[in-house]
Amino acid sequence: MQLSSLFISLDHLVMLVLLFAGCFYQLAVFLYSPGQVWRIWQVLLWGVLMSYNVVSVIFPNEELPVPLSLQYIFRYGVGFLLGSCFPLYFYKAHGITEFAIHVRFGLPVCYGLPFLLFFVIMFPLGKDLELILYWVMALPVIYTYSLFGVLSLAVYRKFGEKGRLHFDGNLEELLLSCISVAPWLVASLFVYLKVDPWVELWCTNIGFLLVWLLIVARDVRRKVVELRLSVHHSVEQQLTFQDSCFAYGLSKREVEVAELLCAGLTYREIGEQLYISLHTVDNHVRHIFAKVEVNRKMDLLAKLRPDGNG
Repeated sequence: MQLSSLFISLDHLVMLVLLFAGCFYQLAVFLYSPGQVWRIWQVLLWGVLMSYNVVSVIFPNEELPVPLSLQYIFRYGVGFLLGSCFPLYFYKAHGITEFAIHVRFGLPVCYGLPFLLFFVIMFPLGKDLELILYWVMALPVIYTYSLFGVLSLAVYRKFGEKGRLHFDGNLEELLLSCISVAPWLVASLFVYLKVDPWVELWCTNIGFLLVWLLIVARDVRRKVVELRLSVHHSVEQQLTFQDSCFAYGLSKREVEVAELLCAGLTYREIGEQLYISLHTVDNHVRHIFAKVEVNRKMDLLAKLRPDGNG
């Protein structure tokens, strides 16, 4: 038993270190680029998530000089707080206005009242904990699934607004955030499923860790693109390049696409950089080739490069 507890503690320690690293990374990027407000909201969400993991390790413990009833109240209280943070995060960080009424009324009624009634009032009066958990989680579990339904419809609406082929930065962050909280659909049932602690630990955190790795990979990829662009053109060369583009009658958007294309970026990287679809990039490239009267990227570079030998 002691060996099993040790392994569980080590699992929590590793998880906390990873969560802290992800939280620190998002905070550092936000301080470097304050315009990305969604990152600071994610830092706050991850902070509550770490608190949930810490409390899950510490409580309940009969050796602590704290009444068990208070330990359970605090432990499940942090869990309800974390569940309430999900809709608040999507509302504030990603502008999911459908969650406005839930933040103001739904969460206090469906999360707050059951916790207050069963844990704060009934449990200290000596009611059976398992019976309380069975009843107290019924409404929150149902409500959690309804919130995911609202979120799914909101994401579908945003796709409709942007167009399915359009690449939008904020939409990408929204989709990644949906992935991070999706495992909580299963986690909300754990009180009924009686799963092992390590299963609960990884299920409630794996989505956040996976998304953090995806965000880091994407941020690195974008930084590499920026470095490639900065190396490709000095200010003077960029002006000369743009003059050449305008001489061939390229539009402002076509100049941007041509510059990125000549810098060696792929169609996907160009789409990500300019927040346009692959289909739109392809259309711009075909128009550029037609105006400059070339069929290959190397011929395009030869005609538009700053040295004028084209």
